[in-house]
Amino acid sequence: MVETHHPFRHFIIKASLIVCAMLLGGQVFSQKIEVEKKIRQEQFPAGALQWLEMEYPGLRRDRYFQEFEADTTNYEAKFCWEKAWYSIEFLKDGSLKDIERQMDFSDIPEAGRQKMEQQLDADFKKWKVSRCQEQVRPKQPGKRYEIEIKGRDATGAVKYEYLFNENGGLEQKREIILPSNFINQY
Repeated sequence: MVETHHPFRHFIIKASLIVCAMLLGGQVFSQKIEVEKKIRQEQFPAGALQWLEMEYPGLRRDRYFQEFEADTTNYEAKFCWEKAWYSIEFLKDGSLKDIERQMDFSDIPEAGRQKMEQQLDADFKKWKVSRCQEQVRPKQPGKRYEIEIKGRDATGAVKYEYLFNENGGLEQKREIILPSNFINQY
């Protein structure tokens, strides 16, 4: 008898270990364990595709993904429009979750950026921005900034995702954990 493995076996094992550690150790921490699977346009929610065609006519280099994180499944479209890279996430039913536009960290307004830099200087001995995105959510005022950091702290080299509000206030910090088989397809 040939044994087959579930494609997300490593993801499930890591997620289970994290939950056990949280329950047994009493620690509260946040980690980002996300798996993206590239899909064909036909597999993407129809309502989301219609919305994209209306809001972003002439988008180029479009790619579509199904995204798994913990017990949540979402859909994400990544594309270029008017010389900027976008990542737009939809819920399972095709409704809009958020819009992210790639930008340079230096383009964040100075007052907010300085506050973010203070936070990063406090968290790391050395750090570098590997990705910066401006994020807007439907029916929620203000922008947020999702920033991926490669840094060095007391434990060594680490990778984190930070979410700051437009004033530079920290909303969320999560360590990025890549599955052992590197399924992520950024």
